[in-house]
Amino acid sequence: MTQNNETSTTNIKTRFLICSDTHGIDSLPSFIPSTKQHADVAIHCGDLTDQSQLLE
Repeated sequence: MTQNNETSTTNIKTRFLICSDTHGIDSLPSFIPSTKQHADVAIHCGDLTDQSQLLE
């Protein structure tokens, strides 16, 4: 029995879209629809509320 010590390396490129501070708006910022096709993962970093109240 022989051992094969070769390893396979695959590079996977992942593109991220990161946005924040979108509180108080009713729709996505205008730049986001044009970047959707260029991002694999979208991360929203908070401020989803209007007044940052606990009940929101």
